[in-house]
Amino acid sequence: MDFEPTHGRCRAPLLALLLASCGGQAPEEGPRPRIVTLAPALTRIAFDLGLGAHVAGVTSFCRLPPGERRPVVGSALGPRVEPILAVRPDLVLIQMEPRHLEALARLKPELPIEHFRLESLADVGEAMERIGRLAGAPETGVAARERFERLLEDTARRTRGRPPHRALLVIGFQDPPGAG
Repeated sequence: MDFEPTHGRCRAPLLALLLASCGGQAPEEGPRPRIVTLAPALTRIAFDLGLGAHVAGVTSFCRLPPGERRPVVGSALGPRVEPILAVRPDLVLIQMEPRHLEALARLKPELPIEHFRLESLADVGEAMERIGRLAGAPETGVAARERFERLLEDTARRTRGRPPHRALLVIGFQDPPGAG
């Protein structure tokens, strides 16, 4: 699609205009599936699995590995439908409640939106395996989960018998609950 302003003869692709407005760059073709990650933890897992080339869009809260850049498609708290669609994803990974993406689901019902719960260390291993499977690399996900679980077992073995550390866990940004 082209956009032609009524003043002058300048033509610009709609996609470039959308991405310029959200501070991103026009996406390049890469391996399929093209994945949008709308949570920093899911972005980290995708890159740790070696699937960074599949990541087509991230949130403003995501920290990418050195030298990596991806279009920002909103925040983890406020995803924006137009920038998400502009990067032409095949898959969207979220931690937020799926209801926050109802507009996206209505506009593009065939786009899979996969919800992840990351509330325990076991959830992290499950997410590794599932992201690998969703990206078409199931063996990568299984191997990463196995390495992660071995690391947890090794850490538990090395720290058995030591006194526990005191910690405070604060979750959220408005009236955050705390535990610990």
